[in-house]
Amino acid sequence: SKLAWIEGFDTLVVRDMMTRKNSRYSLTDNCHSECVLSFSLDGHRIFLQGPNEWLDLASGKFTRLETELPSYFSPTGQYAAYSVGRGAGELNNHLVVLDIQTNQIVFESKIADVRSDNLNWNPDGSILSWVAVPEIGNVQLGLTRIPTGETSYLFINDIGWPVSNAWS
Repeated sequence: SKLAWIEGFDTLVVRDMMTRKNSRYSLTDNCHSECVLSFSLDGHRIFLQGPNEWLDLASGKFTRLETELPSYFSPTGQYAAYSVGRGAGELNNHLVVLDIQTNQIVFESKIADVRSDNLNWNPDGSILSWVAVPEIGNVQLGLTRIPTGETSYLFINDIGWPVSNAWS
């Protein structure tokens, strides 16, 4: 098992808990408070959300996603989901899922106006949920199977207060 942390904003430290040895990797961009680390399930990669890159622990090589928006890596470490468009939390974004092993796009949303900060993977990395607002008052939850791209939509625009205006 391994433990990882950022040291001094510019160094990723990975500690092997069995051997108690640390490996140090220089970051291409400084990591500040917005940098979040996570391991792939197999433990072979560390993902850095913030600079949108990952480290392959076997080769020591960093790979960067070509987006400035937050990236959401699947739990298996095979896919990265991100949106391209105006900016984080903004509408007019287009959802993209990239297979990071092949560097191929496996899914692109046909709906614009995807909220880039509402992307969530299920635990095995086979389904991605995302929120789209294609028009005012029309909110949709997209559930996409990856890598097939089969997508179901739940329309949640009928949410309203009960007549009593009270919680139930």
